[in-house]
Amino acid sequence: MSFQVLSKLAFVCNVCFLATLVMHFWLFLPEGAVNSTVIITGQVVSFVVNIVANLVFVAGLLVKKWRRPCVPSWLPWVNGLILLLQLYYQFFFET
Repeated sequence: MSFQVLSKLAFVCNVCFLATLVMHFWLFLPEGAVNSTVIITGQVVSFVVNIVANLVFVAGLLVKKWRRPCVPSWLPWVNGLILLLQLYYQFFFET
């Protein structure tokens, strides 16, 4: 899987994570398969995929494999910021 696909997958999973955070306060999706899919993708899959995508990005920068990454410049930064939010949520948020 290329970094471009991995980074975009991480972004989609991060959107599901943000939707899951909003659903703690306001349930905007009806109960059912879509709601469950968004919650599983947001709570479980996004954390793992986002860590992998950020590690690949940092490793690529460290070995200077990329002079210019093949994704928009804002995407790794957004994924990194959401990873910080996910780490805070996973370890410090009381449910």
